[in-house]
Amino acid sequence: MELIIPHIENGEDFTFSIKPGDRALFLGPNGAGKSRLGAFIESELSNHIFHNNNNLPINDDKSIDQGIAQKQQEVEYLKSIPIELLAEQIQEHKNSPFHSFIPTSLSRTKILELLFQGKLHNHQIQFESNSFIGSIPPRSLDEIFGGRIVIDGIHIDVELMKTNTDSKQSIQKFKENQIKNIEQQIDDLNLKKLGFHKVDQKNIDKSDALNFCHRISGHRSLIYNQLPLKSDPSEAQKDLIGDVSHIQQKWNGKPTGGLQADFEKLLVALMSDEISASLNFKQSNYLLLRPTTKLDLVIKTWNELLPNRELKSSGADIRISFADGDYKLDQCSEGEKSIFYILGQCTMAPENSLIIIDEPEIHINKSILPNLFDKIESSRPDCAFIYITHDIDFSRSRSDSKIYIVKNYCHPNKWDAFSTDSLSEIPREIITRIAGSRKPILFCEGDESSIDNIYKSVYTEFTVIPVSSCKDVIALTTSFNNQNANSLHYVDCYGLIDGDNQTNNQEKIKRLDVGLIENIFLIPEIAEILYEEFRADWPGKGPYTQLVTSWAKRCVDWRKKNIGDQIRYAIESEINQKIKTSKKPSNIQEEIDLEGLKSSIESAIKNELGSFNDCLAKAENGNILPLLAIHRGKGLLSDLAKALGISGKNILIEKIPKIKSEKFLTTFRQHLPKFSIERQLTCNSASPTPSPTA
Repeated sequence: MELIIPHIENGEDFTFSIKPGDRALFLGPNGAGKSRLGAFIESELSNHIFHNNNNLPINDDKSIDQGIAQKQQEVEYLKSIPIELLAEQIQEHKNSPFHSFIPTSLSRTKILELLFQGKLHNHQIQFESNSFIGSIPPRSLDEIFGGRIVIDGIHIDVELMKTNTDSKQSIQKFKENQIKNIEQQIDDLNLKKLGFHKVDQKNIDKSDALNFCHRISGHRSLIYNQLPLKSDPSEAQKDLIGDVSHIQQKWNGKPTGGLQADFEKLLVALMSDEISASLNFKQSNYLLLRPTTKLDLVIKTWNELLPNRELKSSGADIRISFADGDYKLDQCSEGEKSIFYILGQCTMAPENSLIIIDEPEIHINKSILPNLFDKIESSRPDCAFIYITHDIDFSRSRSDSKIYIVKNYCHPNKWDAFSTDSLSEIPREIITRIAGSRKPILFCEGDESSIDNIYKSVYTEFTVIPVSSCKDVIALTTSFNNQNANSLHYVDCYGLIDGDNQTNNQEKIKRLDVGLIENIFLIPEIAEILYEEFRADWPGKGPYTQLVTSWAKRCVDWRKKNIGDQIRYAIESEINQKIKTSKKPSNIQEEIDLEGLKSSIESAIKNELGSFNDCLAKAENGNILPLLAIHRGKGLLSDLAKALGISGKNILIEKIPKIKSEKFLTTFRQHLPKFSIERQLTCNSASPTPSPTA
């Protein structure tokens, strides 16, 4: 699909193209019209589909393949199921209510007895594909062979009802006949598939066309009330996603800015599909696998993403269970409902849809976000995706995406936009965050919810952006400063990393004096202020230093990891050296100096333990800073939280960035690296202005 995006005056129109299997990122500053561009694409694609509807192919080939796959599953299921289990299922089917959603209705066995006794009046009764012996109408199942009896639209399989569940021979015969019948259906479908190709060859090249556009707004409500279920799943789906001929009705005339309040419609569509599939299964001719519903797919993925919670459905009741109980869907957290909502919307999208998701990160934990959309994309290879996002890590996780920079917008439908592949090493969302900033950028480790956010309180002359790991900080700072980015209105970028990284301080990348940011709060001068802030009794610098030393001795996991890292480094160094110098691959094993390698490992362990013991000795003599410089375990902050009377490290992490006392911020700032800002950002091409040292 290709669309022409009108450009702001004096610029060339921009061509946007996308096809099934593609994904694109729309990035740009706030107010650049990214959401409006998504709405414009939805409107234009819907109009194109509506006006060219007669030319769109019906992908019968795909539906036939799906039918064959389903039938093959049924055959495998019948071949593998034990006779005893099949007997139980047949008996359960016979005794199940005639109307599956009316538990008090008569069983299938009983309704047939009434039929043969001539006691069913005012009922519509049909015999389909049957053979008869004896009287017509028949007086028992023994007088009927094959086919179905249809009573008021409910299908009853004759051979299944005749099967004697007390006889293994009878069950085995039913099983073999069912397998034979289904295999014949597979042959019929394969013949139909061949015929389809012959008559519709002209449409094969159109199989990758996008046939619908489904947009999920950034302004979405997760509130719902009652569920007025619809009996027709297609009508429920249409009510949710809209109609290409009246796409504006979906948004009540406000394609942007309005609230997308369709959680209830989503649930109605999912439950209608669920009920329809269950009814068809109950009334089917064969006792086989229940078909997988759209709700099944949502539940499966939801449970994979949140293994400590289990999403279940029973009829129209959807609940989440955990170790201590359960709760209803409407009682879920915003994050849990957001995951359900996004999964449901993408699952309900028609085949070959363009799915536009504005701000996919809303309410969803950053650690789950990439995995969520990996699963969605893998489950919908027929669809294309556009993400309009402000999340750094998520943008980077969408590798191989087409990148579109949206710089500006002019009402009603003109944009300053262009595609680029030159920012592949840089998280795309950063462009959005930086484009409107007048401050230099400071990249730091962490995320938006981590303790690293306290940097925003002390480095006020910077725009502080957490970007996960120290490697990301180094790569981004280097890439940004090497790149000519004047068109995006930013100048200098700096990096701040924890002290556990081996990178030396550079002009624009600085290291903390402690191993981890968490350790900085254990420095006695800072810890004393924290004791005061949280109204805990300060034990004094000497006793406090001894207390932290005892915590460090008790924390051994990080020391084992350090030793393991040193051993791996020694082994890798030896092997890599031999790979480079060996003339023949077969000689590598013989040339490795095992004794020398053993000596290197012993030396590495000795040095690691010696360094730790030296730092412990200094700490016991009152100097705790060397110990905090090498300590990489996160347990110290938990011990500090306990000493402050706070129930857990995470709560302390939440509270520390909220401390605004000048005494705390000044002391904290004294233990942080200082940056010399070379130049200030200006919107116009003014001369750079020196900035004071941070």
